[in-house]
Amino acid sequence: FPVTITTLSSVDRMLVAHHPHKMKNENKHIAQFAKDAELRCFSGGVELRSEGEGDEMNKWVEGKGIVFNTWTSINTPYGSYREMILPSAVEGCDMSDIVSCRNHSLDLLCSRTTGKADDLSIAVGQNEVTYRYLPKNKCAEALRDDIELGFIKGSSFIFKADPEKGSIWERVEAGGKTEVRRTIVKIDKIYEMGGASKQDGA
Repeated sequence: FPVTITTLSSVDRMLVAHHPHKMKNENKHIAQFAKDAELRCFSGGVELRSEGEGDEMNKWVEGKGIVFNTWTSINTPYGSYREMILPSAVEGCDMSDIVSCRNHSLDLLCSRTTGKADDLSIAVGQNEVTYRYLPKNKCAEALRDDIELGFIKGSSFIFKADPEKGSIWERVEAGGKTEVRRTIVKIDKIYEMGGASKQDGA
């Protein structure tokens, strides 16, 4: 099929990206970080990793916060679109003082970046951005237990894209179907990465 790609106008972008979140409680959590922050969730992004032996064995929480070069469906009250984050989007990104929460709520704080080896740490790889920490408080221990039980399977992250140059919006037409696509090319700040009940998209 012939493929037609059109760059969207600012008006078109507003129709699909006014606020890519549905639930009021999620909006509240996101607003705790920044006015223009965005939330993304996906399945299969969190697990436990055991290290040590016997009484010295510890179970770390490990997860994928961002997966690069993968199209994800984003549903909003104003329409849907497909989104992909480029690896270069996190170059120069502010990753200071990131927190890890359960279901992205600051009321359920599990860990944060403090510089200590067993607190939240963030690693940028070729295909993804990952996080890990050793549970130390009751909230983190409860999350660890729910991951082990299979009740928590997803990950989420909260971020803010560069408002001027952070995204490329396009309308792609092929085979009689039209799809709106957003490529995130620059993230200014990552606020949170953690385990989440909700999965897939925003």
